[in-house]
Amino acid sequence: MKVNWRNPRIHPENRVKVWLACDEHSQYLGDYLASRSFPVIVTKLSENVSVVPS
Repeated sequence: MKVNWRNPRIHPENRVKVWLACDEHSQYLGDYLASRSFPVIVTKLSENVSVVPS
């Protein structure tokens, strides 16, 4: 799985950071980032994300 995210205070919507994670930990990492008010999209490894909206 891919955890696609960005820090909205310093990055525009088209700046996507990616963390790779196994199925077991991808939800935990997504929740971790979301709890800090970072926009997050968790996708399959084969899916590409070009924008992470607020």
